[in-house]
Amino acid sequence: MGGIDIKDFGGIGSAFDFGSKVIDKIWPPQADPELKLKASTELAQMVEAREERRDSYKRDIIVAELQQSDLFTKRARPSVIYSGLIFIALNYFIFPFIIDMFQCCLILGIGNITADQVKQLSELGKFQLPNQFWVAWTSICSVYAWGRSQEKKGKSDNEIINKVVSAITGNK
Repeated sequence: MGGIDIKDFGGIGSAFDFGSKVIDKIWPPQADPELKLKASTELAQMVEAREERRDSYKRDIIVAELQQSDLFTKRARPSVIYSGLIFIALNYFIFPFIIDMFQCCLILGIGNITADQVKQLSELGKFQLPNQFWVAWTSICSVYAWGRSQEKKGKSDNEIINKVVSAITGNK
């Protein structure tokens, strides 16, 4: 198609390779090769500087989490996991069970429950947790489970993995 393909940016490569690919895509073929090489080098330096800043920010966040003594922060991820389990239990087990009990009362003639009330309850019971809940909750569970597994495996030779695991689990 002639444009920059997003697939060109994937994979593992150096900043210079990335810069060269971008310049190759946008640079006119009749242009001076020396200027093209200079532009590739400058773009590669800019990309490398951005990656270094990003890594520095990540490191600062991890260090800040590790140094925090707030017990809530350390227990926040398990709290989110338990809250998600409560929402799931309420939405898919407890509320449907209550609705079924009201339907049984209606069928058996127990109490002053009308068919209209049971119908309204049934409509409430059709509520589904949104996709955003499932994405966020499963992401948090996955990261926390991975961190706990790594923690139980013991300290790694890789210091960065040790810091990430400490940040995930809240343990120092």
